[in-house]
Amino acid sequence: MYTLPLNPIDLTEIYKKKLEDDSFVLFVDYVKSRESLTAKQILIYLSNTGFTAAFNKIDNDLVTEFIKLDFIVSSHMLTRTVSNIIRFRLKHEIVDGLIMFTTKDIEEYLVDNVDVIDDLIDDMSGISSYIVDTINNNEDSGICINDNMTFSEHNKSATGLNILSITSDGLDSLALVISEKGLNKSINTSLFNKASKYHGGDLFHMLYKNGVVNFVLSLFPEELITEDEVTA
Repeated sequence: MYTLPLNPIDLTEIYKKKLEDDSFVLFVDYVKSRESLTAKQILIYLSNTGFTAAFNKIDNDLVTEFIKLDFIVSSHMLTRTVSNIIRFRLKHEIVDGLIMFTTKDIEEYLVDNVDVIDDLIDDMSGISSYIVDTINNNEDSGICINDNMTFSEHNKSATGLNILSITSDGLDSLALVISEKGLNKSINTSLFNKASKYHGGDLFHMLYKNGVVNFVLSLFPEELITEDEVTA
C-alpha cells in the first residue's frame, strides 16, 4: 500500500511494475495520503501518473471529486461505487458488494450531494442522445436512428470527464438510467463534443471503443435502425 505523493524510489518501482503488468493496480493508502493532499489532488496525481488505483478508504470527498473532475482517473473501485449510488438513487437493487462504501454511507452521501448525482444521471441519459445525434449527423455512419428526434443544448452540469469510465465500467447503471429516464432531449455540450480530451480521442470514439455505442444501439427497436453496426 502506498501513500501519495510517491517518493522517487517508489515511483520508479511502480512504473516498472506497470510496464511488466498492464493490469497492475496501485493500492493507495487514502487515509495517510489525505494528511498532505486533498481528495482532488490525489485524483489529479493519479490521472497524471496514469496508474489504475484502488483505495483503503472511500469518503464523500473522493466520490464527489471523482464525478466532477476534468481529468480521467482509472479506478474500478470508484466507478462501481458511483454505480451503486446511482442504483440506490433510482431505488434499484445494488449489485456489487458494499464493503468500502456501505448503504449507510450512500444514504449519508446523498444528504449533501444529491444534486451531484442527479446531474450525473441527467448527463448519463444524455449519452444516448449524444450518440443518436452524432450518428444521425455523420454522413459516413451509414445508419440513421429515428431521424425525427431533435435535441437542444446546455452546458450547466457539475459532471466531469469521468462520465466516460463511469458509463463504460457501469453499463448496468447506464441501462438503468436509460430505462428510468429515457433520452435526455438536452445535450450537455461541455461534455459531449468533438474535443480530443478523452485519452487523446473524442468522446464518441472512446464510447465506441469501450462498447457503449453498440450497447446503446442494442436498446433501440430494430425498425428504428437502418444498419446493425456503426463504425467510428
